[in-house]
Parts: sequence; structure tokens; C-alpha cells
Amino acid sequence: KDKEKEKEKEEEDTSRNTVPKIIISEYSTDPVMVSAGENFTLRMKFLNTNKEKAVENMKITLVVNEGSEKTGSVFSPVQSSNTFYIARMDPGETAVKEMMMYTIPDAQAKTYVVKASFEYEYEEKDQLKTNTMDDLFGIPVVQPAKLETSDVFVSEPAIIGEPVYLSSEFYNMGKVTLSNLMVKVEGDFDTKESNYFVGNFEMGMSDYYEAPITPMMPGETKGLLVFTFEDSAGKEHRIEKEFTVNAMESAPVMNPDFPMDPNFPMDPGMMDPGMEGMKGPRLPIIPIAIGAGVVILFIVFMIIRKRRKKRKEMMLDEDI
Repeated sequence: KDKEKEKEKEEEDTSRNTVPKIIISEYSTDPVMVSAGENFTLRMKFLNTNKEKAVENMKITLVVNEGSEKTGSVFSPVQSSNTFYIARMDPGETAVKEMMMYTIPDAQAKTYVVKASFEYEYEEKDQLKTNTMDDLFGIPVVQPAKLETSDVFVSEPAIIGEPVYLSSEFYNMGKVTLSNLMVKVEGDFDTKESNYFVGNFEMGMSDYYEAPITPMMPGETKGLLVFTFEDSAGKEHRIEKEFTVNAMESAPVMNPDFPMDPNFPMDPGMMDPGMEGMKGPRLPIIPIAIGAGVVILFIVFMIIRKRRKKRKEMMLDEDI
């Protein structure tokens, strides 16, 4: 028992002669992942680890570790200072402080080391002494993902059972690389060949989507061109662009072996003047017109496609 009392007395004397230490026992941010260019709330809990001594007139200053950012302060207080004051903390006592912070828009996506510098007073042998110390903690920052897309172009006319081409341009307008970028079509179509996996899509890059889908029923059918990707924090994003396909039945094909109806209405202009009495069926004007329209639109689409590909190659040459 005497040894235990002596040990307790030694520990007590040691504690009394030790400089009190202040640490950040807990901290959190709201939101957890801080976005560049936005405000967030920083909450910190401070603990006086000394069991015997109180601290007074404590000043705490927050600064970004110099090694983590060379361009200046990443975080700045909103309507307050980055220095705050705690009048007194008794032995083993905690104190909580909250402050609104702003993150600069150009902050890189990474975890920033923040240094809390403490300056406080404590009593030792009836004398008031001053001590300074530091503690560190990290704040993760993410850059918002910005994928911009053009409207979806649908080649027309669309015929049931025949492929129709979709096309769209898209750009990474943000400041981080987008991961696992995938472009696909959703809707009541045959979309076997419509998926396009881009993978990592770096900032400032642009790309072009073009793929066939096959309408399965007549009339208007709405669909979605869907872009999915992950940002720098691993969060999944989904962007949808709606489009409409107006499909028609395929044109009827004339059968040369089909027997002619003698009562079929004839066009006098189609009769051969040298063969009086001989008459033939009127040519199917509407199917021919539709077929001609398909050919013309296909030629126009191919011209537009070649121009877009040429423009894309010129953009790539400029980047190089």
C-alpha cells in the first residue's frame, strides 16, 4: 500500500510539473466531402489532456500546411477570422468550436493538411507561463464533375427493322478526370451495337458518339442516351438526353409475278400509242418517292458525318 501511495504521489508531482497539452480529440466537416467553390462547416473538439492543470487565454489559429498548397490559402473563414479564443479549459475538459469555411474554386482534388496552432497560459509554481504547440488534421476536397453534352441527332427517316443512327458530342468541362465513362441507349429499340465505353475522360477533352439502333414498332418512340461515370471521389453520376424516333412501316415491294387485274385503273399517259388496246398498271409513285427520300437523306447524313469527323481530326491536330 505504501508503494502504491508513493507511486500515485510521484505521478501527481509529475503531472503538476508537466506542461499541459491540448489536442484536437475530434473533428468533422459538413458535408463530409468538401466541394471546391462551396462553403462547408468545420467542427472541432479540443481536449486538455492534463489531469491537474488548467489552461487559460487560449488562442487557436488554423492554417493550411505550407507543403500541401503553394498558391495560397485553400480555405478561408466566412464572416469570421481563422483565429478564435477560449478563455479557460479545466483539467480533462473539452471545448467545441464551429466555423463556416469557404473552399477556393481552383483547389485541386485531394486531402489538405490543416495545422491548428495553440498558444495558451498555465500556472506552474505560482507563476504564469506560456506554451505553444501544433496539431494537424486533414480535409478532403473534391472538384465537381462537369460533363456537357449536345442534343441527340437522329438520322431519318426511320423504318421498322432497319438501323437508324444516333449521334452526340460530349465534353469534360470540369477540372478532374472522369472515370469509367460509358455511353449507352435505353428504350424500346434493338440496342445491341449502341454501347460506347470511353474509360478515363480527362479534363478539357471532347469526344463524339455515333451508333445504330433499330426501331421495333411504328410511330413515335422515346429513348434516352445515357452517360454514366465516376468523379474524383468515386461518386457515380448519370446524365440523360432524351430523343424521339418516328418509325414507319417498310415500303411494299412490287412482285413482277403478281397477276394484273384487268379492272386496275390505268393512266392513259402510260399507254403505248403503237399498241392500241394494250394497257399496263400505273407505276407505284408513293413507294418510289419514299425510296428516293431515303437515298437523299442517307447521302446528306454521310456528308454531315464526314464533315464532323474531319472537324474532330482538326481539333485533335490542334491539341497535338
